[in-house]
Amino acid sequence: MTGKGIGTLPIESATIHEVAPRDGFQMIKERIPTETKLRVIEKLVESGLSTMQLTSFVNPRAVPQMFDSAEVVRSVLDRFGPRRFSVLVPNHRGATLAYEAGMRRIDYVISVSEAHNRANVGMDHERSWSQLERSLAAYPDVHFRLDLATLFSCPFAGRTSVPDAVAAVER
Repeated sequence: MTGKGIGTLPIESATIHEVAPRDGFQMIKERIPTETKLRVIEKLVESGLSTMQLTSFVNPRAVPQMFDSAEVVRSVLDRFGPRRFSVLVPNHRGATLAYEAGMRRIDYVISVSEAHNRANVGMDHERSWSQLERSLAAYPDVHFRLDLATLFSCPFAGRTSVPDAVAAVER
């Protein structure tokens, strides 16, 4: 996609990284059947999206909708190949499960806000960073992308401090 830009920022191209199969499904209380998830993903692929986050490898007790993450990944990879599909993980265990399911693009999430990181992934910053480093060392053939959550604001702690945001980006 090309255009004139946004405001004064010239934009040569943009990539839409669709996250609906993960973010859009995760808060729905009623269990979504795996086949329904796969149909939605198929329609999104048919729409021409070039990148998509399929699911999250988290404990299904914490996010019940992710009960079938490995099955979703295997089915999508079997049908469409790797394309630019990714999954979200909060820790090394999630990265391992994603890797075992065939994923080679993993989005790892760490919150800039310590309070949000503890609430969201159950770890302090140092443990999250060390789990990421462990995953990077264990899976050198994986393309990892770090997603920094609460970069500007946190629902628990309010506005994120500029030094904390800069330190997370630099790290």
